[in-house]
Amino acid sequence: MSATGGWRLRVMTPADYDAVIALWRGCEGIGLTESDTRPAIAAYLARNPDMSFVAEAGGRLVGAVLGGHDGRRGYLHHLAVDPAWRRRGLGRALTDAVLARLRAEGMLTSAISSSTATMRPGAPSGPGTAGRRAAISC
Repeated sequence: MSATGGWRLRVMTPADYDAVIALWRGCEGIGLTESDTRPAIAAYLARNPDMSFVAEAGGRLVGAVLGGHDGRRGYLHHLAVDPAWRRRGLGRALTDAVLARLRAEGMLTSAISSSTATMRPGAPSGPGTAGRRAAISC
C-alpha cells in the first residue's frame, strides 16, 4: 500500500517487532503489558494475518497499529505515529487500513482502544482519557 506525503503503509510482520516496540515506547500513553512481548505479538499477527500495519518513511518506521478480530467483533490496538510525523494523515490511513480489512472479514462492528487521544482531530486528550474504548460500525 502506498500513500502520498513521503510515507507508505504495509502489512506488519514479526520482523518489525524491534522498531514497533521502540515506537510504542516512545509514544506517550501506550500501555505495554506482557501481551506485547515478541512471542505474543508474533502469535497475534499469525492469528490475524494482514490486519496490522506499519507506516514507513525514509526507510524507517514512523507509525504502527495492531488489528484483529474474534470472529464477531474487530479490534484496533496501539495506534501510534512518531510525533515528528503527526498531522499528516498517517493515523487515519493506518486506522482506515485496519477497518477495511476487518470489513472484508465480515466484522461490521469494531472496538477501538485509545491510549492517549481518540483518533479524530480535536478529540479530548490528556488526564482522564487514557484507556478509552469506542465501538464503531465499519
